[in-house]
Amino acid sequence: MPVSAGRPIPPLQPSHGWREVPIEPVDEPLVPVDEIPGVHDRPQYRAWGLPGALDRSWVRDGVARRLERAAAALPDGLALAVWDGYRPLQVQAALFDAYL
Repeated sequence: MPVSAGRPIPPLQPSHGWREVPIEPVDEPLVPVDEIPGVHDRPQYRAWGLPGALDRSWVRDGVARRLERAAAALPDGLALAVWDGYRPLQVQAALFDAYL
């Protein structure tokens, strides 16, 4: 996997207590990033060839609405680019293995 932006991933810091953080599912539909006005989809994991990477990025509907508002607030000539959103388990595993 290529190194992004020429900067290495910083060392992992201990995160005591992470197992106690409750996981609460959010029941929102996923929205394709390339359908959000003012936001460009740049699915980097697919470009890097990670196994299981999707050819387009997806985010929860609430995230899509916030991205659209943020993009609308940018000065003329600027836009947002999204590299990642929903990530299949196979992609997460590849990122974890690459980090190790």
